[in-house]
Amino acid sequence: SARVLAFSASAGALFSVNRAIQELITSTVQVEKRMVSINSILQASKSEFAKFGSSLFGIARDTSSSFDETASAAEELARQGLGLNETLKRTASAMQLVRISGISASLAVESITAALNSSHDALLTSENLIDKLIAVDQKFATSAGGLAEAIKRVGSVASDAGLGIDELIAAITSAQQTTARGEAVIGNALKTIFTRTQRPKVLEDFEALGIATKDAEGKLKPLADVLVQVAKQYDTLSSAQQANISESLGGIYQINILKALFRDLGKETSFYGDALDTAQNASGNATKRMAELNQ
Repeated sequence: SARVLAFSASAGALFSVNRAIQELITSTVQVEKRMVSINSILQASKSEFAKFGSSLFGIARDTSSSFDETASAAEELARQGLGLNETLKRTASAMQLVRISGISASLAVESITAALNSSHDALLTSENLIDKLIAVDQKFATSAGGLAEAIKRVGSVASDAGLGIDELIAAITSAQQTTARGEAVIGNALKTIFTRTQRPKVLEDFEALGIATKDAEGKLKPLADVLVQVAKQYDTLSSAQQANISESLGGIYQINILKALFRDLGKETSFYGDALDTAQNASGNATKRMAELNQ
């Protein structure tokens, strides 16, 4: 019995060592393949790319992600023409979002890219964006992943309508907190509402109701300000006027979300205002959350 056990233990150990060596070789080949693929896009020098690779491993370690997933995110970002440092920053932000929200790396990259590319705020960075999403996630009945999905759907339209990232996050949060319809559905609804609100006929109807849509210089006011004005006057309008506004802005399918948004915007203390304040003052939330998770 002793000899059988000894032989089994020895055979098992040898098999494990052999398997480990095979896995090491396979992993090494996969890593080298990934790195070569990324550098074929970045075209960095040998020394620069060595530092890049080391940083990439650090991101994977700090976010408890596989190297393959982290490298996939970095490769996709590199294809956007970003430099080494910016690619690393956005990769770190994307993998933090993956770790905290549970969404896929591809969705995290797409959401961050959509938000940054559509924003007119030159000071907005991926780190700022993730801090805002996580700060709102922690305080309201929404999730960082859901907000990211909604931003991907409506970010460009919102930016063209003059909404900043803080206002967009607040609008999504307000609708989600009130309706619980899901951020993806709300993102599509807001895309319709924001597009319709900018129509000349709709703006004329607002002016006829005494809602100012232009500033003293004759320029259109920010869309968020206009919607807040409409919301505050909505309950004072006749049924016919309310129906006309709802139909003009929400169409047939988005009326419920539009009315829920109006109800919240019309309050003195609203989810929108609270979420806006939370997003504007977010700082270091991602770093703190990651430290807690890594415990």
